[in-house]
Amino acid sequence: MRSRWVFLAVVLFLTASVAATAEDVPPRVRLLLVDETKTLENSMRVQVLASVAKKTGQFELSATIVDVVSSFDHPLTGQRPHTAYDVIVVLPKGLDDDTLNQVWILTRPIDRDMRPEVKTAIAILHGLGQKVFPGISFTDVTQDLIPGYFAALLIREGWL
Repeated sequence: MRSRWVFLAVVLFLTASVAATAEDVPPRVRLLLVDETKTLENSMRVQVLASVAKKTGQFELSATIVDVVSSFDHPLTGQRPHTAYDVIVVLPKGLDDDTLNQVWILTRPIDRDMRPEVKTAIAILHGLGQKVFPGISFTDVTQDLIPGYFAALLIREGWL
């Protein structure tokens, strides 16, 4: 009988320990990479960005390749979201022909209600962007109208 109580106590302790550990791990940030580029060089850079971002352990990563006529076309037109993302990074077509020197980081408005993990993820993406795409600015919704415009569209459609 005593061994049964000891066994039960051990099981309860381990269950509590696992639950506490699960609560200590911050939730990962849902990230969607939208690649409009077509050159081998930029496609490889996108792959490196995805790989390094995933290795940080901060992101739950998804990616899609889209074909647009202009860098300023709706990047996900005609598609429906399967989930809402915390961050969407658009790598615009203009990177291929040097008509653009920005990558757009789309989020809901950055304010005090934003999860700290998402704010950290945005900082990580800015840093990774400088390393993987030297000379290209990773621009978020606080820095330029275009990311804010696309973010507003994607929020309305359920992507963000």
